[in-house]
Amino acid sequence: MDHLSMTPGEACWLAWLNLHCPVSVRYNTSPASRASVKELRVAWHTTPLGCLFVAGTSRGISQLLFRRPGVSDALLRRQLLRQWPGLSMVTDPDGTARMLAPLLGAGLSAGVELDVIATPFQARVWQALLEVGPGATVSYGELATRIGRPTAFRAVGRAVGANPVALLIPCHRVVPATGGVGNYRWGVSRKRRLLSVESRLSALAS
Repeated sequence: MDHLSMTPGEACWLAWLNLHCPVSVRYNTSPASRASVKELRVAWHTTPLGCLFVAGTSRGISQLLFRRPGVSDALLRRQLLRQWPGLSMVTDPDGTARMLAPLLGAGLSAGVELDVIATPFQARVWQALLEVGPGATVSYGELATRIGRPTAFRAVGRAVGANPVALLIPCHRVVPATGGVGNYRWGVSRKRRLLSVESRLSALAS
């Protein structure tokens, strides 16, 4: 398999995500907005696209991260608790599996709810990312223009890089204006594969 290829199972799951998983996001931009949250549920799950660390509250998924070399489970948990101070953390594969259920084909109209920590600026950037559809890409400068901050492309790049929910907030669709696919926290090869398959799926659907 070349570096742009996916197995049929991977491609089918990516198609499902793109076609049947509308995403709604609660952006917690102040301590008051997350005051009612008391507990985080976390677990690792094997999916057609790889092993994912899933964390969430009673209101939705807060993190969806691919496994990365050198990044331990303990480090991910420490980072999560720094973002959500004062919360308890429970390892709960059944609970996080229920959060993932719409991604795995449990109902055409279920949709996915996210509950993320964000600065007001990050919330604007991530919301704009949700408007970049499968098969499309956007440059950092274009994304900055879309949120009304055309000179803030570097800050936009930092916000894109801080995205806590892989795939569902599609930071992989942001590319440099100069060409190429650019960086990706979970590997440039993975980003190329995602973009290549999304492009082909979009062409087939049109």
